[in-house]
Amino acid sequence: MTALWQRICFISGGIISVGFGLWHLFVPYLYKWKSYMGDAPEELLRAVMATNFFMGLSLAILGAITILLSIRFYQHLSFVRIWMLVMSGLWLVRVIYQVVSPQGRMIPGLSWIMLCAFILTSLLFLIPAISSLIHVSNKPD
Repeated sequence: MTALWQRICFISGGIISVGFGLWHLFVPYLYKWKSYMGDAPEELLRAVMATNFFMGLSLAILGAITILLSIRFYQHLSFVRIWMLVMSGLWLVRVIYQVVSPQGRMIPGLSWIMLCAFILTSLLFLIPAISSLIHVSNKPD
């Protein structure tokens, strides 16, 4: 799994993951979430903000680990393959969630852009992972 295109896909997926994670840290302030909460209890607002914060932080950390694996620890092929499949699964679940319960409908076309971004990110992990597994299974004994 040393093909350059596989590493480029993996790093790109990691960068996108970091980007989405960091973006989520600022979303509540950019879109003034508090103004949409109305008379909701303060604890509910804090719970929503905390969930978003930890999701964004987790996504940024997972993306950073992905980039680190791509650059520094790529020789550990079995672990890298597993990590690519995990990241692909994570983004595939996000694709499914976007199809079932689309977000971004307040801005025309945004939900479709989000869906495409989630599909692309999932494929950036899935295609190299499958390719590397096929490559391994095709090696002569």
